[in-house]
Amino acid sequence: MLPEGVNSFFIDWFSKLGPVSVALIFLAWVVSLGVARFAMFLFRLGARTALRNPWRHPSPEGDARVQQAGPGRKAREYALATTILAGMTGMLLTYAASAPGRMDAPVRKADVVFATAHATSVRPIEESVSPAPVTEILDAADSGGLGKPPSVDLLKMIDPRQDAVAGAWTFKDRKLVTPARPFDRIQIPYVPPDEYDITVVAERLGGSNSLNLGLAVGDAQFMVILDAAIKGEFLSGLDLVDGKSFYDNATKIGGALFANGKPSKVVCSVRKTRVTVSVDGKKVIDWEADYKRLSLYPSWKTQNKNLLLLGSWSSVVHIHQLELRPVSGRGKALRSEAGPARTPSR
Repeated sequence: MLPEGVNSFFIDWFSKLGPVSVALIFLAWVVSLGVARFAMFLFRLGARTALRNPWRHPSPEGDARVQQAGPGRKAREYALATTILAGMTGMLLTYAASAPGRMDAPVRKADVVFATAHATSVRPIEESVSPAPVTEILDAADSGGLGKPPSVDLLKMIDPRQDAVAGAWTFKDRKLVTPARPFDRIQIPYVPPDEYDITVVAERLGGSNSLNLGLAVGDAQFMVILDAAIKGEFLSGLDLVDGKSFYDNATKIGGALFANGKPSKVVCSVRKTRVTVSVDGKKVIDWEADYKRLSLYPSWKTQNKNLLLLGSWSSVVHIHQLELRPVSGRGKALRSEAGPARTPSR
């Protein structure tokens, strides 16, 4: 009795065949048996199988010897080969007869799901390769490993001698150091793309007031104010929205975000329809964007309204990291990444 899997295979296969295919199978096997019996008959007469020898009829004595010895090894091999050949011919005829019906059959959804689910299970015989974890794929995408543009090190582009708009900006131990006066600012010589993420690692070392990040979308320039001391309270928000300051519009939030002497990671995400800001992994601003409503307070303005900028207010802040990751569109550096951010302290 055949195993259950083999039985089910043949039952499923025969159920798909039409009457013509079944008739061809039957005819092929009848022919194969007839050819095999004919081959046996020839060998019983003493016909030789070596192709180099001519066919001949043996003498009666030779025929008796053949009958006594039986068909022999060559006769059995020839009969077996003939049977297999006839069987393969029958199978090919069957496939040819039934192929048009199979090709015209509609594709079942279950077959597609099955094929998709098992597509990744095919591996070379020599080596089995495990798929990369999802976290590794996402990390590769974030770093530009899946065709996305790599992050841009904005800190390397800054030269305080050329880019400072107000205040004495310097580098110390490869960190950008802000001055400690109101409205001190420096422009970053980079025109951002349409959509992007900016990551800043900042450490406030002196004072107790705000770090300010100037963002740009096309001709719209605006400021992200973080940890501004207003009447004894720390406030943050976007500045200006509909001409209103950060402490007087819908983006205002309260509570301290920085602790002096402790680096914090700030991520600003600019999209076509949304602006979000997070500090140390906590989202603090989430605004449905309409960039026509945004503007820059006059005292923060720079020579080029398409550029990014940094500002401070009565605080000394060390900028450890300043990177931009493009999401869509193309940014433009006004200078090569050869600024003094990687030079010794001044």
